[in-house]
Amino acid sequence: MLCKIQRNLGEEYLSDTCALYPRHLVKIDGRHERSLTMSCPEAARLALLNPDGMAFENIEEDAGIRIKLHSIFDTEGHLYLNKPQRYFWDIRLFSLSLLQNRSYDLGERLIILGIVYKKIVELQNEGRTHDIPAMLESMHNLILSGAFKEELEKIPSQSHIQMRLAKELTDERVLQGINSSRYLECLKETLLGLGYVEGASLEEIAANYEASCRDYLKPYLEEKGYILENYLVNEYFREMMPFGRYKSIWDSYVFLCVIYSMVKLHLIGMAGHHKGLNDDMALKLIQSFSKTVLHNTNYIQHIIKLLQDNSFDTLAYMAILVKN
Repeated sequence: MLCKIQRNLGEEYLSDTCALYPRHLVKIDGRHERSLTMSCPEAARLALLNPDGMAFENIEEDAGIRIKLHSIFDTEGHLYLNKPQRYFWDIRLFSLSLLQNRSYDLGERLIILGIVYKKIVELQNEGRTHDIPAMLESMHNLILSGAFKEELEKIPSQSHIQMRLAKELTDERVLQGINSSRYLECLKETLLGLGYVEGASLEEIAANYEASCRDYLKPYLEEKGYILENYLVNEYFREMMPFGRYKSIWDSYVFLCVIYSMVKLHLIGMAGHHKGLNDDMALKLIQSFSKTVLHNTNYIQHIIKLLQDNSFDTLAYMAILVKN
């Protein structure tokens, strides 16, 4: 709910902290873009529970409004001559359209995104970044035609490996220390729901993971899949992916898959613990997860490097993380 000050007096009476958070403002090619940080419970509720999906609007703002720029990105600068950043808008529009294409499930959309980003990296390495728009158009037409469906169905679901990878990534964050009691509650329920207790074998835990995913998560997402879609779309837009704070296009893709797999792991475990899943549980997890993980730049870079050092940052491993 809105606080009493904003509800009764208006936004102009808020302190700087409350006026700026959870708003996230960046400047791209001279234009301001606003989004919200999902670590705010009310922002998460408003953004994630929209069944129609995220929409983007152009509006005029009062020149005197309080702002705090988080980042500035000039795609037309000389530094980006003959680099993928020059085609930021083409890549972004393609990616957001794909992430919101409900002809494919969300895991499939992420796999296709990885295929496309691999092609972008290849074009960059070959000095052919000027071919990026044509490649994106070709891939867009293939997506619309359903050409990927058959190949995607051939990719096996390896839930036992998926569970272990996502759990290890979560452990890395826990080792850094966690202050959020809400997230710790979610984590405890996740571990209990998966049967992570003393003496339990990996086979037993993997079986619990598969059963909870089948019996609880999948039925919930058949009706409420837009929640995770909205979450990924918001993070993609907010972070100016596939560039922003990431060192490469591929790094941004890897982390998008990582946060998706980690959120799924928690939801599967929590659903197993409660023998079901609902919106309140999903919102609590995503809000506290965002506060704990996405506000920690060091963890993001650490995870990407950890995956790279172990050769787990390949498209094949990303497919394992996201495919159910």
